[in-house]
Order: sequence, then C-alpha cells, then structure tokens
Amino acid sequence: MADWSVKIAVVNGATVFQTQLQPGNSSTTYMAPGDTLSWNNQTKETLQPALSVAGTQVFQTDPIHPDYSSTPAWVAPKPPQTYAVSAALCDGGTVNGSIIVS
Repeated sequence: MADWSVKIAVVNGATVFQTQLQPGNSSTTYMAPGDTLSWNNQTKETLQPALSVAGTQVFQTDPIHPDYSSTPAWVAPKPPQTYAVSAALCDGGTVNGSIIVS
C-alpha cells in the first residue's frame, strides 16, 4: 500500500491540486484500494477538501490551515471508483481534481 500526498498550491495565480510522485504532477490522483492520501496546504488560506461520487459527498478533511497537512488521511476503499475532489476558496472560486481508485 502506498501513501500519497496532494499539494495544494498557487501556480500562475491559480490554486491547484498537484499530486506528488505521479506523472505530470496533475490534479488527478491514481490509487489502489487500501492506499492512503493526505493534502498539504501550501496556500495562504484555510481549505477543506471534500470527495464526492455522483454528486454525493462521501468524505471531507478537517480544515487545513496554511502550511499544514490534512487530517484524517483518506483510505481508498474497495470497489474501484472515481471521486471528484473540490475545496472552496475564499474568493468564491473552487479548486477541483479527481481520484481514480483501480
């Protein structure tokens, strides 16, 4: 089982999710069942990522303050599934990504 970290960072003025140690450092995280995931907030605002499937929220971290990592870590369940990840920004925007468990 692997432990994954998603960095929440500001890149070229936009807040983005960047999956560490995966191709392209993209906003999509690829995991296997049983892997764990946490978010590392490198922005200047408090964020709270939430996961949903088909529009239904299934997990949300505690608020992540600037320069801190999320708790609790999320453990990828069985069966395989695709999750949408989002976190509201102070300016009314949203940062979005996805998690694919296969």
